[in-house]
Amino acid sequence: MLLQFSVKNFRSFKGEQFITMVPAKIKGHEQNIANVSPGLGVLKSAVVYGANASGKSNFIKAITTLANLIRTSSDKKPKEPFEEYEPFKLAEETLDKPVVLTIDFFVNSLKYHYEVEFSKENIEKEKLTFYPHRYEALIFERVHGTYRFGEYFRGPKKFLMQITANNQLFLSKASVNNVKLFTPIFEYFNSYRSNITKNGVYVPTWMWEPFMREELTEELNKNKPGFVNKINKLISVFDTGIESIEMKEKKSNVFGWDFSNTEIYANHKFSNGGKKGNLTRLKIEEESTGTQKLLAISVMIIKAFENGSVVFFDEIGSSLHPYISRFIINLFNNPKINKNNAQLIAATHDATLLSEETNLRRDQIWIVEKDDEGASELFSLADMKGVRDNVPFEKWYLSGRFGGVPNIEGLQLEFDNAR
Repeated sequence: MLLQFSVKNFRSFKGEQFITMVPAKIKGHEQNIANVSPGLGVLKSAVVYGANASGKSNFIKAITTLANLIRTSSDKKPKEPFEEYEPFKLAEETLDKPVVLTIDFFVNSLKYHYEVEFSKENIEKEKLTFYPHRYEALIFERVHGTYRFGEYFRGPKKFLMQITANNQLFLSKASVNNVKLFTPIFEYFNSYRSNITKNGVYVPTWMWEPFMREELTEELNKNKPGFVNKINKLISVFDTGIESIEMKEKKSNVFGWDFSNTEIYANHKFSNGGKKGNLTRLKIEEESTGTQKLLAISVMIIKAFENGSVVFFDEIGSSLHPYISRFIINLFNNPKINKNNAQLIAATHDATLLSEETNLRRDQIWIVEKDDEGASELFSLADMKGVRDNVPFEKWYLSGRFGGVPNIEGLQLEFDNAR
């Protein structure tokens, strides 16, 4: 599970900013906390609010960037630059400084701390520690190509150092070379799920649904009835009118050549004179944008629940009814459904998610806004004085008392006849 993540000098984030999933010392909604070990509780969900261009999406991208680097950096060619290197560009002193990403996470009953600093073509620093007992212990540290290892490291040190290029993460290289100590760590980051990435590649929003349909096809091809049953149940709860989904093989012949491909269909009840009887099939592409998005979200949610992974969702309220967005958050906070302690971190504009029905704690609500330099700052309602659990979060947020809303005062438009 994700415990804490921080970012520095990345896109709109200049100074170090962080989000923590470790609960604050406040009471209420205890079901939103997973007790992963004695004395360690972890929040199952968090929502990030902010005005347009405040940095919400940049924060989601920062977290997924770290996961993508771990997944893919071992394949980078020598001197191949990092497309992910996007320093803060509104200050001269940050233009050529490294991006800094730091994370604390919990895997297989162990707490880990990992940090990486990278410039345009080089990994400047990389460090991994963990807590095998009570105190922090070093696994490895790398600073400008110089390595040191802790007593817990088991693996071919010299070989791995030799094959790890300056633009490759040692964590990635050791993982793909079957160093057992790193396998659960790599799998943890590989299980991250997001609506802005696919296999380590950033995708535009309009491509996300097709990618998720492709993933659904892959799951259906595995012939896993349990997975399909969960999809059918979840999509029916969303009140789309869909009774079930199925995959059919479509065969065609072009110039004497036989081809076959698979298509996904949604089964709806067919109405005959006002009476609903047999099912009729529609191609998924014929469904509304909202329904296609719900199907894509269903795939992501179910796989997260099965694997206990972390889901990052940018603009969760887009194309979704507020009741459905609220329902999704409540699914993650429900211990009877989320049995493997999956987590959801979602950026949104939807203020209705702050209503009492969503049952969010103050430490699950985060605000991002820009300072006078145009740099994004992040804080939770638990950090704000005078904010208690019984205040109307939605009303106070929309009134601007928490910040994170557009600063629009007396807007006047004037048009002339200029051509």
